[in-house]
Amino acid sequence: MQSQPSGAGGGRARRSICDLPMDCVARIASLTSPGDACRLAAAAAVLRPVADLDDVWGSFLPPDLADVVLDSKSVTSPAHRERETKKEMFLRLCDSPVLLDGGKLMMLQQGESMPA
Repeated sequence: MQSQPSGAGGGRARRSICDLPMDCVARIASLTSPGDACRLAAAAAVLRPVADLDDVWGSFLPPDLADVVLDSKSVTSPAHRERETKKEMFLRLCDSPVLLDGGKLMMLQQGESMPA
């Protein structure tokens, strides 16, 4: 922890995000965006594991994703999907959108649908 010079901040110690409990940092990250979570991971090595938590990345995925993926034409096997983290799933969905309704609709990363 670094201290401010006397008189600059009333002699109070400066605090950083690294001083917060990690569950607080994870909650804060889950309320931001995927880009912000990546920037958090890059900001400090101690924050990287928190920014990669499933709780953080799960907040960026649609709540009904499990149902959507089961009903979709997916190139990944169910066994592979069970092993992947929420971050890996998010990145996979960004790279290859999910085809729905017999391949007539596509779920985009932001949860919007458009004709395939």
